[in-house]
Amino acid sequence: MTPGELRDEAARQLGPQYPCSVAGNGTVRVTTPLLLPDRTVVEVFLAVGEDGLFATDLGDAHGWLWCSTAWEDFTPKQRRLLAGIERSTGAQFANGEFKHQCRDAESLADGIHAVATAMLRYADLSFTLPLDGEPPERPDCTRAEVARWLADRDIPFRAGELVRGCSGRSWEADFATEAPRAAALVFLLSADSAETAREAAAAAASAVRDIREVPNSAAPRRLIALFDDAVNVWQPADYKLLEPSARVARWTDRAKLERILRDP
Repeated sequence: MTPGELRDEAARQLGPQYPCSVAGNGTVRVTTPLLLPDRTVVEVFLAVGEDGLFATDLGDAHGWLWCSTAWEDFTPKQRRLLAGIERSTGAQFANGEFKHQCRDAESLADGIHAVATAMLRYADLSFTLPLDGEPPERPDCTRAEVARWLADRDIPFRAGELVRGCSGRSWEADFATEAPRAAALVFLLSADSAETAREAAAAAASAVRDIREVPNSAAPRRLIALFDDAVNVWQPADYKLLEPSARVARWTDRAKLERILRDP
């Protein structure tokens, strides 16, 4: 199908609200009535590739987000939102570009609508970015986020493990991991201020000390204190409070965390 034929077929399916024209690069530009948040007109392009007809934004949505915000890279939350955009629209995001493979010439309108919708929802990610002068969003050091991270790395785990300490009290570890050569109990520490940070560190220290004093079993487990250190609320004293009884790890250094979990 030539660019001219592609233009005519798209115009027939979409109607006069979607002007179609042949662009200089041999694609067909479809101008939609949709607008990005700054009122930039959404344009989608049709082209013929090795796998047939496809619709694409040629990276326009990604370029708009890059130029219009302080965006640098996706946060975990934004990656989950992007995956949701792909699932709901059918447009796939790769190398900064949204693309939708059309089944045949009769489905050009479907491809256009899929990419245009994906572009609008992608632009909405700008509302999840920090404003000028605000600190960047911290990585999610929640039990659910750590669970996904452990699963992605094939580290077996159980969440919410109850462990009895020497005092007879039961403490809840956020995770009990079972790497091939190393078993561990992981305690997550999160805080939003220096005051709550000290409280969290003291509570975790009480738990790991009590557990550590239990006589060694046939299969002892290491104790790991995982600090959510993306926000600078922790003091050296907070880390030192845990160090005598637990191995300290930081959520921002996941490579080191993985080594701690895997190595005996």
